[in-house]
Amino acid sequence: MATKTPTKADEHELSDEDRKKLQEHMQFLSNRYVINITLAKDNEPAKIFVGDGTTDWHIQRGVDVEVPGTVLHALDNAVVGVTEEDPNDPTKSVTVMRHRFPYTVKRVIERKAPAF
Repeated sequence: MATKTPTKADEHELSDEDRKKLQEHMQFLSNRYVINITLAKDNEPAKIFVGDGTTDWHIQRGVDVEVPGTVLHALDNAVVGVTEEDPNDPTKSVTVMRHRFPYTVKRVIERKAPAF
């Protein structure tokens, strides 16, 4: 019985699990989403700027807008450290990572992901 000798191309083959994760991520990025970014505090701008690597977006807070998955990805990665009281010791504080621009997904508009 012959066995296959590994080649350079085999090193780059994805496992079934990795292929599934990649396909799910590609589907997420391909979809479009109707979102609403939480209203700002008085000292924050009413419009926010989001760059997704291909397009610049100025999004009005409190308004439903349709955006691609790349914008959600950028929003998910926009975090800020907030100092809060330590729940275990009120004399200490801890830094908690919070979304800089919290949003709600109102609707998903599914699109076919590109094949890979």
